Amino acid sequence: WSLYLIAACDHALKEPLVKVGVSKTVKTRLLALQEQCPIGLYVYREWTPEQLKGNSATMIERHVVHDYMKNNTKHGGREWFMLPAWVLEDYIVDLIDSTTSSFRI
Repeated sequence: WSLYLIAACDHALKEPLVKVGVSKTVKTRLLALQEQCPIGLYVYREWTPEQLKGNSATMIERHVVHDYMKNNTKHGGREWFMLPAWVLEDYIVDLIDSTTSSFRI
């Protein structure tokens, strides 16, 4: 499973909008989300299982949701956040880089 960040590309939004999620096929997930969304969406970043360095995509997603949901305005479900995608990207990269072979998220 891959971990992804999907962002809105509508400049009419007052705040940036980004979704964190897990999917076997990120492009298919993007298409499914786009069908339900009136604004344009794009894949901002995808991490393959190899890029996750042995970490579970689901566990990283849970960490992101837990740490950002309590301090950030969310839109829609529990995985949409009103903040720049790079903020979540940096957080995820730090989570992946901070792990070692003896410790996994």
